[in-house]
Amino acid sequence: MALKRLNSERHKSFNEKELKNAPPSDHLKSFNDKEFANPMKQSSSVKVDHYPLADLQNATGNFASSRLLGEGSIGRVYMAKYPDGKVSLT
Repeated sequence: MALKRLNSERHKSFNEKELKNAPPSDHLKSFNDKEFANPMKQSSSVKVDHYPLADLQNATGNFASSRLLGEGSIGRVYMAKYPDGKVSLT
């Protein structure tokens, strides 16, 4: 299989003139510079429960695929069922 060189002018994803004449975007209006100026911004505290790994394995059926609810940018989410009847997302 041979590689074919593309005409870079023809395959640009945007035209520079169009970009200069584009209307202003609203997405920047949602940002507030002061919000990002202080990295030590105080936030409200949230209570977080901690569980030993063995308890999580028991409650999720050893992280069984049948208990998998979904997967996001920071990991998988499982449904955990505890002996006392509590159900949580892990």
